Amino acid sequence: MLGVSLLYGASLTVRADDTVTFQVDMSRYTNSAGAQAASLVDVRGAFNGWSAGWPLVNNGANIYTNTYTVTGLAAETREYKFTYTTIAGVTWEDNMPSAPPDNRVLTLVGGAQTLPLVEFYAPSVTPPIDFFPQPVTFRVDMSAITNSAGAPAYTAVNASGAFNSWGQDALVDSGANIYTNTFVVAASGNYKYTCVLNGSTVYEDGADHPLVVINSPVTLPVLAFNNSGRVPIDFVTNDITFQVDMQVQGVAFLNAGGYVSVSGGFNGWGNAAQLNLSHDMVYTNTFSIAYQQAYPGWPAASQFVHAYKFRANSGWEEPAVNPLFGNNDRRLSGLYTGPTTLPLVLYSDASLCDVLAQDTTVTFRLHLTNGTVATSGLVYDKDTMGVYMNGETLLGFWDSWVLGGGTLPLLTNNPVGSDFYEYTQVIPAGRPVNQKVKYSINGADNEAPQFADHIQWIRTTNTTYTMATVEFGTNYSSTRVQPQYGNLKAGAPSGGNVPITWDGCPCVTLQQRSSLSSGSWTDLPATESANSASVPNTGSQFFRLQKRPTP
Repeated sequence: MLGVSLLYGASLTVRADDTVTFQVDMSRYTNSAGAQAASLVDVRGAFNGWSAGWPLVNNGANIYTNTYTVTGLAAETREYKFTYTTIAGVTWEDNMPSAPPDNRVLTLVGGAQTLPLVEFYAPSVTPPIDFFPQPVTFRVDMSAITNSAGAPAYTAVNASGAFNSWGQDALVDSGANIYTNTFVVAASGNYKYTCVLNGSTVYEDGADHPLVVINSPVTLPVLAFNNSGRVPIDFVTNDITFQVDMQVQGVAFLNAGGYVSVSGGFNGWGNAAQLNLSHDMVYTNTFSIAYQQAYPGWPAASQFVHAYKFRANSGWEEPAVNPLFGNNDRRLSGLYTGPTTLPLVLYSDASLCDVLAQDTTVTFRLHLTNGTVATSGLVYDKDTMGVYMNGETLLGFWDSWVLGGGTLPLLTNNPVGSDFYEYTQVIPAGRPVNQKVKYSINGADNEAPQFADHIQWIRTTNTTYTMATVEFGTNYSSTRVQPQYGNLKAGAPSGGNVPITWDGCPCVTLQQRSSLSSGSWTDLPATESANSASVPNTGSQFFRLQKRPTP
């Protein structure tokens, strides 16, 4: 009856889908003749991806207005700003003085609403807004952008910036690899040079170049094309053999979907590069991959080209973080100059200690107070809204975020009437012991920003486990990402013993020795996968935790 009641409550969520009339006063933004400087005024916000496409119409008195449907739930908020477009490009309103947030905010009411008339807020703009198009000569030195034979590595050179809406205007070689051309530019802005390398358009590295237009022709300084010193520029195509060991995940895990693939920059992060079972759970295949050749004298990070990861059953592996790049993508070295077989790696860099050895019934617990505000602005109402969760290690894949929950697991209120919610599921053998999950109010992705997931560990070798209670993301006071093991503490002696506590995990054992600087560490076998021990209070004793690579 409790489950039926919660499902019924979740279905009572009120859709808003407001018909919203926007209106903005543009009287200040005129040229010296008193005419509107803008060729287009529109509204851009979370409701339309912060992009163009919702234009407003001048009512004849420089009041721009129009009506659009904004979807969502009653009481949710949506941030937005007004923009106007001139020949110089798009001008956004400045950040609102009542930050945060820096944007305007509307609240959905579940019906039609007309927003108050407001002035376009851009004190950084000084009227009148007049434009004096002037010829600007762009110049870039391409002499260093060559291959190892000293020949140009590029097939085209262009200028790109606010003056051409970041398009590509061609430059021509004026001699000595200095590329130049003159274009009429309406207003100041930023720009960069681009070139075509190996069939792809490549922008300069580093910050944009500033361009200031004055009431006379402008000739820009000659700038060297910024490629961060990665020269010479040679492109090679080699047969690269990938191989990954899936023994940790096991046959049952693979049979759930039946395939392993590799996905990366070389195939647009798609899922078509399938690997084949070679032997003993090792999957491998060879692909022809094009990349820029690297050279030993380059900085370490520059020696790597395409990022990639292995995938199983549409999921993504989670290997160790690469300190050179600050993420856990694997990287293909650009130093390879011929057919290469990459080293054999474990999927997710995991050992048998890092996956479940048997099916385990796991209970997740969440603390969520009534009135909590989600990242979308939705205010939690426990009487009408459901609480859901999502996660690849929980479900085997990240399910779709759908308002109303869709197929996401629904948490139950326990104890009934409290601020605590839980969900219990059998997690199959072969899934990681680290559970990466997110919670949701009403099924949308509204607990925390992307990649800000909860990571908790199944700290047992038994067949049942209850996770420590966590806080909903926008409210949280606990640690969202928990370490696999640690937090080692010694308590006050009692009854001739000293209590030792820690956060344990499979393959983690407490070790002991009598000197901090010498002697051998001795395992205390009874502490395997435990989180506490009581040791005799005799003499000097030192303790540490050790995680074995295999069970």
